[in-house]
Amino acid sequence: MNERLKALCTEAFTKAWESQIGPDGQIKFDDDAYIFYKIFAELIVQECAEVAGCNGHVSGFTLGDLI
Repeated sequence: MNERLKALCTEAFTKAWESQIGPDGQIKFDDDAYIFYKIFAELIVQECAEVAGCNGHVSGFTLGDLI
């Protein structure tokens, strides 16, 4: 697996786990079993938008803005 994808996967896992810890420090498990996948997908799209933001413009917007 690509090193950057491994890093994004680790970040998504960490964020997903941290989102399950309540303000009282107790672990809560939401009904949303796909929270890791949701966060992982968001990080990938964010990464693509950052890369695209460095390239090309369409009607005054960068490609990253459009993503």
